[in-house]
Amino acid sequence: DNTVKLWDAASGEEVRTLNGHSGTVNSANFSADGQRVVSASFDNTVKLWQVETLDRLIDRACRHLTPWLKNPNGGATDDQRAVCGLPPRS
Repeated sequence: DNTVKLWDAASGEEVRTLNGHSGTVNSANFSADGQRVVSASFDNTVKLWQVETLDRLIDRACRHLTPWLKNPNGGATDDQRAVCGLPPRS
């Protein structure tokens, strides 16, 4: 459908659709600061999109993931827990 879709990884819900390409999108990536997405399409264009900040995305994900991260049987690593500000288990 020639769009870039952003999804909430925790809920599986679509957060935003970025329209503008006239050909199939074949690549997309977040910028290092998480504030932009760059996409490339078979229409021979590259587009730069302003999106929600990485901090806001992480905050939203952590709200959904905290019960799993705190579950001793959930399998979360200490690194995963640290992203949401939780202390290591060990």
